[in-house]
Amino acid sequence: IPVAGGLDLENGQASVLIETKEKRGYDGKKVKVSFQTAKLERPYLVIKSDIKINDGTEGLASGNGNGKIENGETVELQLFVDNNGVGDAYGVKLSLTDVTPSGVEVVQKESDIGRIGVNETAKGKVVIRIPRHIQLSTLNARFRVEEVERKAAQAEKMVSLSGGTLKPDLVVQVN
Repeated sequence: IPVAGGLDLENGQASVLIETKEKRGYDGKKVKVSFQTAKLERPYLVIKSDIKINDGTEGLASGNGNGKIENGETVELQLFVDNNGVGDAYGVKLSLTDVTPSGVEVVQKESDIGRIGVNETAKGKVVIRIPRHIQLSTLNARFRVEEVERKAAQAEKMVSLSGGTLKPDLVVQVN
């Protein structure tokens, strides 16, 4: 018989009354079963403000490596997540939930971070591609981090990152 407790369960004991019914009225005896319970030590997830921009040639990135988000580049955005709670976070996932300007392509929307212990920091990344035709001065992105397994913690953060527009250098040669 599956038994589940809510996330608000306290330390102590919980009881379940098991009652069996028989079609012809020969019901079984009621049985009370008690379980030891433990309060969930909740994690508290925080997305840090410092974001590492990889626009070089490592990983999925493809750009000029100047640390700036520019048109024509594929950029890895590496985020750092703190667990400031009193319990470990399990099955943590980072997601990019929204990005502007329109036309920016999401290459990798999610990153499985895994476990984050108490007072630990972990990192995750998402990948975007800025097509050449987009003129970019600011990239706005909304991120979400959540403990997927127990759903005991989640956080969101909206960030604005400076960008730039690369333009070709045209050289006219007159003979």
